[in-house]
Amino acid sequence: FTVSAILIPVLVLLSGVFAGLTLGYMSLDETQLKVLAVSGTPKQQEYAKKIQPIRKNGHLLLITLLISNMVVNETLPVISDEVLGGGVYAVVISTVLIVIFSEIIPQSVCSRYGLVIGAVMAPYVRVLIWALFIIAWPVAKLLELVLGPHHGIIYRRSELKELINMHAATEHIGGDLQQDTVAIVGGALDLQEKVAADAMTPINKTFMLDLESKLDYETLATIVKSGHSRIPVFHQIEVGGKKVTKIIGILLVKQCVLLDPADATPLRDIPLNAVPSVPYDEPLQGILNRFQEGRSHMAIVSRIPRHTKELSLRNESLADAKESLSRRFFRHFGHGDSSSSGDSSSEEDEVASTNRLWRRKKSKKGSTNGHEDVEMGKQNGDTKTKENGMNHQDHPDGAAPTREDGAANPSAAAIVKKKAAGGPREQTMPADAVLAPDRAQAVSHFQNA
Repeated sequence: FTVSAILIPVLVLLSGVFAGLTLGYMSLDETQLKVLAVSGTPKQQEYAKKIQPIRKNGHLLLITLLISNMVVNETLPVISDEVLGGGVYAVVISTVLIVIFSEIIPQSVCSRYGLVIGAVMAPYVRVLIWALFIIAWPVAKLLELVLGPHHGIIYRRSELKELINMHAATEHIGGDLQQDTVAIVGGALDLQEKVAADAMTPINKTFMLDLESKLDYETLATIVKSGHSRIPVFHQIEVGGKKVTKIIGILLVKQCVLLDPADATPLRDIPLNAVPSVPYDEPLQGILNRFQEGRSHMAIVSRIPRHTKELSLRNESLADAKESLSRRFFRHFGHGDSSSSGDSSSEEDEVASTNRLWRRKKSKKGSTNGHEDVEMGKQNGDTKTKENGMNHQDHPDGAAPTREDGAANPSAAAIVKKKAAGGPREQTMPADAVLAPDRAQAVSHFQNA
């Protein structure tokens, strides 16, 4: 009887502890614990770090506390029968004790001071988890398979925005956010879902200048009254029989500082800054990133959707890449363009390069053995003239051969005189020289001579 009388308050106390810890631990979200462990007060950081290891597996913690609470609650009526004599009287007494001392009071206290109580009881709860692990783990695993893993609460954008608004509205009970701060944060959150069309100024409400206007007293006074630092400049064009306003650039007001209004400088003579164009469905976050690059502080909103504009830009890029690859291919293999002028130009460049290599090598050789350099002609007519001259170098009087138009070829005449004088005739091509086929034939005649 004495033992049973002592066990009744102990069981009621344990039941209250388990019920209070269940509510206290489950009310501490993993996200909240992470926030407190990083940005809370020193005491809050200490408490949160103690609770995090056992709160990580929420299903196992919940099953352990519920099993312990149910064991205590089922044992209490059995013990109270010996003391209270059983019957309705024992049931009423045990129910009142459990409701008041095991449910209401513990849960009220733990819901308010859950962080402190949870940190104090964390070592004992960890021992209890180890003791009931064999029973609690299979049930917790089954819950995880059915309900999924237990994660912290992640607020959606609208929920987070409302949460911030509540902190500003409850400033008198602890909120420390100013209304301006709330407005800035709310605008930053809305930036993700807004597009250019939601934030643009219609073109009929925009202060602009005509390209044909002149910067006289009246125009400059209007610019000053507008209060803008950048002014779009437009030009009227006809498209399909209708006049359309086309923005051609941005005028920086500081460019007008040194202008004399009496001169009435035409706006057309002022250099304008280029203005980028963005699709109407471009997210504001992407536009803000462009502005932060510093290239422009203003953009023109186009009626073309984003996917259509991206497709056209992609096609243009592919066409440019294909054209560039074609040019590189023909340049690498020396084919040039399909036109005859392009072929002749490439061929002349090749011959000129070969002649430079040949002259460089012959000049080095001539400095050592005293041989005279012989310069090749650079054009097709010169080569043909040399060919004719070498074919007629046995002329008895040593007359200079002529071109088809009758002009004398002094280079070929020098070759004939050199042969008549009995000088050395051997001409050696450098190993790295490369000639076109028709040039190679001329060189072979020259070497045979």
